[in-house]
Amino acid sequence: MWRDEGLIIEIVAGSRAYGLEEDESDEDVRGVALPPREWLVGFAPPVRQHTHASQEADRVVHALPKFLHLALNGNPNMLDILFCAETSIRVLTVPGKELREMRAAFLSKRLYAAYAGYASAQLKRMRSHNTAQGSRGRAVQEYGYDPKNAMHLLRLLLTARQLFVTGDLQICLPTEDRTFLRAVRRGEYTASEIQQWALEWDAECGRLALSSQLPDGPDFVRVQRWLERRQTRWICRDASFWDEEMSRA
Repeated sequence: MWRDEGLIIEIVAGSRAYGLEEDESDEDVRGVALPPREWLVGFAPPVRQHTHASQEADRVVHALPKFLHLALNGNPNMLDILFCAETSIRVLTVPGKELREMRAAFLSKRLYAAYAGYASAQLKRMRSHNTAQGSRGRAVQEYGYDPKNAMHLLRLLLTARQLFVTGDLQICLPTEDRTFLRAVRRGEYTASEIQQWALEWDAECGRLALSSQLPDGPDFVRVQRWLERRQTRWICRDASFWDEEMSRA
């Protein structure tokens, strides 16, 4: 299948990549793959991603062009693949290594809008808690909101704040922040406290983004040139390609 043949990078994502996992946390796997040649030069309609859920893990593999489009637009879930710790990586090939080496090209002031938007979505889910099921439903009944959504809401804002202060994206936050976020997950704060922090940190991130040394936008030209070269190499590959480019570290 294309998702395995062209796989260039795959990571363990989600709470495990953030250093916020619990004993019952699911394993989320995210990857990027070069698409089949017929998607690039033929009539076959491209498949943008493949999703597979099992008892062991939920796996999503994105076709490289879609992944780059989402990452350049600041999708935090895609940026996780570029900026996760090396210990989270399950598969890494030569193209995947190149992709991570140019990850700074994806950082810009525009990430404020992306992270704030995703945080806002978590806030809405936190408030719309009457559909939660299982352990999350029981937590909602106990605390009056979904503490998992609350944790990710504040995680996104803390991540963005650190980005604009340091100029680098660190998705596994410092120990102090992770300790705080685990307390949020346990429901140790009220919904009012969480919403107040969200408002304050969102405003702070906006100010920090404006004054940061990051460029106004991502380096589309650099990424486009890399994509053209990589896909051309993929289309024209020969037998040596697998040993030179796709061997897995």
